[in-house]
Amino acid sequence: MYLLIAIGVLAFMLAPIIWIVPTPSQKRQARLRERARQLGLEVKVATLPQTRRARARREPERQILRYTHPVQKPARADHWHYWLVQSEPEDTTAPADIADRLQRERDKWPKGTVLIEGSPRGLGVYWKESGADIPEVENLATMMAKLVKELHLEQG
Repeated sequence: MYLLIAIGVLAFMLAPIIWIVPTPSQKRQARLRERARQLGLEVKVATLPQTRRARARREPERQILRYTHPVQKPARADHWHYWLVQSEPEDTTAPADIADRLQRERDKWPKGTVLIEGSPRGLGVYWKESGADIPEVENLATMMAKLVKELHLEQG
């Protein structure tokens, strides 16, 4: 009987410690985000901009990861969105030349990419990162840097 009580007390003492140990998926996410930071990207949880339909339906806002390639000297002051998921045409506010370019390359973005956003702060990618690995983060960083350069989002 004393042995069962001792095991019960020990279990209650160890339970909180076990809860704070990260799971394998949390460790993988931490490695992805650390690699993104090493590549110069900012990673934050952000509110996904709503589509016209979501606003009309009064759907709740969704939180999603936003990977940002920051720019030090913005060359453009405009702010635009390009939806990679199915959306109403008026929800995409990217200028025609940018929208055409992103349309041509939409299959190259990592799986789970929802929205690409340009702003004076930089280029942002809203990404679900489900099942992603380090090479996908490296590919994302390369694509974002190339797009910032080609779209002249930063002064040279």
